Order: sequence, then C-alpha cells, then structure tokens
Amino acid sequence: NLLCAAAADKKSQHARFQRSTMCYAINQKRSSNAELKGSFQFDAVCRVFDAILTGCDREAGGVANAKMCMMLSQTFYMVDDTNVAPDDDSPVTRDNRIFVKTRLVDHSLWKDEEFWDQALYQCVTESLTHSGVMANFERSVGASHNSEWTRHRKLMWHDLKLKERTQAAAQVHAVVFAQLGALAHSMIEFGCGIDRSSAFVRRMAIRNQLPISQRRMLLQHLLSRD
Repeated sequence: NLLCAAAADKKSQHARFQRSTMCYAINQKRSSNAELKGSFQFDAVCRVFDAILTGCDREAGGVANAKMCMMLSQTFYMVDDTNVAPDDDSPVTRDNRIFVKTRLVDHSLWKDEEFWDQALYQCVTESLTHSGVMANFERSVGASHNSEWTRHRKLMWHDLKLKERTQAAAQVHAVVFAQLGALAHSMIEFGCGIDRSSAFVRRMAIRNQLPISQRRMLLQHLLSRD
C-alpha cells in the first residue's frame, strides 16, 4: 500500500523516480516470469500498475512510463483455471490467461486526449530518431558538398532538393501511419471505443498531414474491428 501510494503521487520528484524504477524492474521480469501465481499476486501487481498510471503526468517521463505499463500489462497474466480440469496437462493458451490489462481498461488516464497526443508525438519522435530519415540525406548531401561548413552544419528540411523532400516526407508519413495505427489499436484495447479511436485518428492524421488514402486505411481497419 505504501509503495502504491508513493507511485501515485504526481507532485513529488522522488515519486517520478520511483515510477521509472518500478517500470524498469517489472520490465526485467517479463521475459522470465510473466505468469503471476494466484489471485493475491495478480491483484497486488494490478494495484501497482494502477498506481503508476495514476501518478503519470503528461511530461515525457510520465508518458514513457504509461506506455511501458500498457505494454507490460499485456504481458503479465494469471492462469484462469476455473474451466480447466485438475488432471488436465494440456499447455496453457492465451484463452486461459487473464492479463493485467483487464484491470486497467477503466483507468482515467485513457480518457485524457492529451495523453494520447503526447504518446503519439513521443512514438513518432523515437521512431524517426532511430530510422534516421534526415541522416540518410545528410550522407548524400555531404558527399556532393564536401566542405568544412557542410560537415559541421546540421541538415535542414529546406536544404533538400524537391525530390529528396518528397522522399523524406513519404518516410515520415510511413512512420506516422504505423505509430498512429498502433496507438489507435491500443486505445481500443484499453476501452476507449471505436468512436474515440476514430476521432483520434482523424485529428492526428490531419495534424500530421497524412495522405487521405492512409487516413482512410486506418479508419477502415478500426471499423473492421467493430
């Protein structure tokens, strides 16, 4: 209870550190010990997840912790043995698992549009950093303009030629498309519903200037789940 109370504190800097530490510790367990033994352990872990989400603000660290909880809550589970015979030795399937996520679908964080907006921004930024969209063009520009000024100056969008800009924009749109689709799927998984998820896709697709064809694909995929 003390641990949960500390994790749910939104104002304390120490609580921010604790939430990050707790997420890291839980993540370390997911590959080797994802199954929670019994309802007591399951309920305790669910309370910890709930407390972390309650304490998360809309700053970068809070959004990152909430995203981590979303992923981990779909990893840790308890076996539902109510419909399994005591002498049944068949392997446990996903149908027999109760995931932590089922206890978090009503959390107030999922009702906050700002959280989803910031989550998308963070996902897209991380993906673009790892994919190195602009770095791909820095190499080509640096090879053709080999001077001390170009070697030390950061490449800007307006430095690209028209063809390069088109290629870069397509790569950025592909990243936004993938991340927006993944988050919209998560919204449904955590109880936001088709209407809210579709509104999120429309708003973010327009804000990020996705082509209409990509926006339509995302919306059709969501509606196909209904």
